[in-house]
Amino acid sequence: MFDDVSIASAVAQKGYGPSAKPRTRYAALEECLAKVADVARRLHATVHMPRIGCGQAGGSWFIVEELIASTLLGSGVPAVVYDLAERQPILPIQGALIPSMA
Repeated sequence: MFDDVSIASAVAQKGYGPSAKPRTRYAALEECLAKVADVARRLHATVHMPRIGCGQAGGSWFIVEELIASTLLGSGVPAVVYDLAERQPILPIQGALIPSMA
């Protein structure tokens, strides 16, 4: 169904939960983005993501944006960054949204 979709998981923060200091580790994030750029370039793919490292991890979007520009865009890989909507209450799954197993 989604043979043309790949997912990358990046570990670029230390710890989780409330913290007096940001948990984003920019060097680790840069390394992860460089690896994603290599794979995306080979696959002729675009990269789509939220504003990584800037939510609960407490990172600076100004810094993360520069890392995305230098690693992805600098390698010729198009990137789309999404601003996620405010959290909505979780609703029960509706029958029409469950994929058919037939």
